[in-house]
Amino acid sequence: MADKRTVDMTRDEMDAFLGPEGTGVLSVADDDVPYSFPVSYGYDAEACEFYLRLGFREGSTKTDYLDEPCPARLVVYDEDGERSESVIATGDLVEIPRADLTPEVVEQLGESRTPEFDIWDESKEELEFHINRLESIRLTGKRTRTVEG
Repeated sequence: MADKRTVDMTRDEMDAFLGPEGTGVLSVADDDVPYSFPVSYGYDAEACEFYLRLGFREGSTKTDYLDEPCPARLVVYDEDGERSESVIATGDLVEIPRADLTPEVVEQLGESRTPEFDIWDESKEELEFHINRLESIRLTGKRTRTVEG
């Protein structure tokens, strides 16, 4: 009989799972009202920081939720029926002013994938992008595997 077992992931396992690039769901809140949206990221395992390029359209709801520093959670997950893995990164989301962009930050952003699609009939040219870092992070990870018993 098959059984599912869930275990905590080590920091090395979480770093390997997160890799240098990926996608997840970022959640922020205004008082008790949560707001979540999909993002792509670049991840610096050594510094334990995520780099995100967030797109804003005119009147974007995101602007109502993003104060500085903004407490945030990023959930990254994957499953294939036999196994599942997830990591939750909890920290502060801060905008990096363009004047403070360094070659290292740009390199991290190069790892993130910008979605190649239009949002609500608006092209990417109509979006304003802000560069953000999720820092002061606490990582928690779980993995579940099916074990034949």
